[in-house]
Parts: sequence; structure tokens; C-alpha cells
Amino acid sequence: MKVLIVQPIHNAGIDLLKSAGFEVLYASSPDPEIVAREIKGIDGVIVRTAPFTGEIIEQADSLKVISRHGVGVDNIDIESASRKGIFVLNTPGVNDVSVAEHTIAIMLALSKRIKDIDNAVRTGNFSIREEYSIIDIDGKVLGIIGFGRIGSLVAKKCRNAFNMKILVYDPYVDRERVKEVDGELVDLETLLRESDFICIHTPLNNETKGL
Repeated sequence: MKVLIVQPIHNAGIDLLKSAGFEVLYASSPDPEIVAREIKGIDGVIVRTAPFTGEIIEQADSLKVISRHGVGVDNIDIESASRKGIFVLNTPGVNDVSVAEHTIAIMLALSKRIKDIDNAVRTGNFSIREEYSIIDIDGKVLGIIGFGRIGSLVAKKCRNAFNMKILVYDPYVDRERVKEVDGELVDLETLLRESDFICIHTPLNNETKGL
């Protein structure tokens, strides 16, 4: 069976595919027009963030599986795949820790104005210390919209490491789960009004798009 790698993945993944007996091929480019020309005879596809369009799927004559190297599948035309009986897979949970840590890194960068101060120092503007004020995140109120795997992990880390008060808006979780991180389940208006920092960790779907 032939597997097409649309965008580069780690060599360990390539080795796993080859050890399982798959023939691994590489797309010349992630551009949909090029992939559409190279999809014939392919049984499986691994794609990261590149668009995997209905036009590509229409040209596929033996495709059985589209695997998303990540979590979100909004770059894949799932309706077209479903019409042709092609499975669409993803890897939920694989980036939970990385995304949670990145969220906290952004909060720290914003509260300490890292980018502004770094740019000023690089240009010799050492008076930046008098021009900008920074804040601590310790003890601040963190509003989390979406309390799934990543949202709950961010809450746990911020509560334990920075003593932040946690407010959660998620219509699909119960209070007991939020209480596990010493958080409070509130409505969206309350969260927006009372939070010092707000992070959104919801899946992209018709309900959350544009939130």
C-alpha cells in the first residue's frame, strides 16, 4: 500500500510506516493542485495543515484513509471524503501539553511585555523600564472558554504554579469537573467581565466559529 506524505513529518514516523510495510511517497508540494495530480494510486495520506480539498479527493482513485498529523481537521473536506467512503483520522491529545505550555508562555510574554522590551533593548532604548509597566499573573483571574483536555490542563498548571483564580465557561461540563482544579463554572458574560486573562480552547465547529 502506498502512503503519500503531503508535508514533512518526523523521521520516526516515516520509519514506523516503512517498518509496517508501507511504500512511502512524498508530495512535490502541499499545493492542492499539485497534490491532486499526484493522488492517483495512493491508498493513504498523511497531512498536517495544508488544505486537502474536495478537488484532491475527486481525483483519488484508491484512497482509503486521510490521516491528520494533529488534531483539527478543518483543513480537510470531510464531506467529500465521506461521500467516497474515505476515513478521516486525527490524533487527539498529541499536542495537549505543548499547547497548554504555549498558552502560558503567551500570557507571560504579554504580562511582562517581552516583545516590546526585547525590541527596545536591541535598539539601545534602555529607558524602556520607565516607559512600560508590567504585571504579575500570580493571583490574577484566568477565564477559560472550553474546558476540554487542553483547557483543563491550562487551568491546572495556572492554579498550581501561579495561584490564579480559575473561571470556566463550557456548557458541556459539570461543576464537579471544574472543582477538580479549584475552579468556578460561570456564564460567558461573567467570565468576560471578571477575567484578567482569557484563553479559548474550543474545537472549531459551527457552534464556536467566530466566538
